[in-house]
Amino acid sequence: IMNTLAHLRSLKNAYTRFSHRSLLCVQGQDALKFLQGLTTNDIRPLSQPIPLSSSPSSPTTQSSIYTAMLNQQGRVLFDMIVTPFQSPLSPSPSSSLSSYLIDCPSEFLDELQQHLKKYKLRNKVEFTNLSNDYQVWSAFGEDLYKDPTSSLKIVEDVLRNQKTITPSNSSSVVYVDPRWWKLGCRMILPSSSLSIQMPDNYKEVSKEVYDLHRLRWGVGECSSEIAKDSLPLEGNIEFFNGVHFGKGCYLGQELTARTHFKGQVRKRLMTTVAISASNQHKPYFADDHSIFPEIILSNLTETLPNKGSALHTTIPSNQTIDPSSSSSSSSISTSRERKPGKFVNGIYNVGLSLVRLESVDITDPSRTEFQGEEDNKHMRLMTPPWWKNVAPSLSSIKQ
Repeated sequence: IMNTLAHLRSLKNAYTRFSHRSLLCVQGQDALKFLQGLTTNDIRPLSQPIPLSSSPSSPTTQSSIYTAMLNQQGRVLFDMIVTPFQSPLSPSPSSSLSSYLIDCPSEFLDELQQHLKKYKLRNKVEFTNLSNDYQVWSAFGEDLYKDPTSSLKIVEDVLRNQKTITPSNSSSVVYVDPRWWKLGCRMILPSSSLSIQMPDNYKEVSKEVYDLHRLRWGVGECSSEIAKDSLPLEGNIEFFNGVHFGKGCYLGQELTARTHFKGQVRKRLMTTVAISASNQHKPYFADDHSIFPEIILSNLTETLPNKGSALHTTIPSNQTIDPSSSSSSSSISTSRERKPGKFVNGIYNVGLSLVRLESVDITDPSRTEFQGEEDNKHMRLMTPPWWKNVAPSLSSIKQ
């Protein structure tokens, strides 16, 4: 842990290769219409792809979207990132056929293909697994926290300077993570790129370090934090630009729209940090500029509850927390025990918990502290910067 702590404290910028992600190409005359009817987001803005360069010295900057696919009951099956893509592996790179690349967890690839084939019907689309030909990389850190434009420029410059990254008949593409831009940039590179030449101040890290960074910003993913068969809004998919409420019909749309417009989302995934007993009541100051804030680093030796463990705190009987109040739910003494949620998943001392909104101070959840029901581990909610933009829409939640 001490070696890990020293490593994380010194880390400013990082990059990693995602061996746990797969790439599926959906191509054909009806590809846009087909995906539009199965995804929670509006695919149409991607309908004008930029032709990919055939040279690694000229990476293509693409738009991308985050989205999910639901079952007929409106429950989550998969989440994914979709970007326009014209693979050099295609018979005709100049073809006018729509082509989109789906970036998804590898463990769901077979199930995703079966799902797509089930609804293909007479749509003129084809599915090609490009996981052996291309791979996903990510670059993230403090250099990329300035703004999305600077993020892209840094990574584009890096790819332009690669000398042996890829054969001349392959292509590369880079885009800002569409969920939350401080997650950094994602790069789709040929599988021949076993390594890339990043600036000296970038360190190659493991998937675990990337996951710690992702969870630090409160972003969940399917299989690890966003449970299959859960409601997409419980996983904050709409907060990460993954749901379009004006696009019209898609599979599972009815329940998602009704839940949103009636304000019936009672639980949300929220970042929780395990803290030591000595740090339990210390004030937490938001840090949006460091790759890992001090609340994480100073408590890194603390362990998380078991997956699925219930969390408990205390709030007064028959009282709804007033978002304008300066008191936190953890500071009330005359109370009855409540179980506001459960711990879902995490790494080191940071994770996501499915929390009942009635149990937290909506405007400043970081003042709320929990304990694991089984092991009494101290947990504190950590508020990501995007929370202030969505808090007003959640402040009407009642018991």
